[in-house]
Amino acid sequence: MEEKKNETAELDDKWIYHSMIYKLVEELNYTPNDVYELVVVDALNWLSFFKERDDYKRKLADQQKGITRY
Repeated sequence: MEEKKNETAELDDKWIYHSMIYKLVEELNYTPNDVYELVVVDALNWLSFFKERDDYKRKLADQQKGITRY
């Protein structure tokens, strides 16, 4: 039996590279060319930081609304 995939997950998988570039452009206020010139380790560190920060903000917002999903 074939399992259906979430369409959002397929979009993310297909466009993950572009999503990462877009995130760095938006968050660091860089141009795409500036992002392409970043050292890979630096880019990954920034992406990790933004992910953890966004998760933390989401948890705080959920706590304020009384939502527990973690």
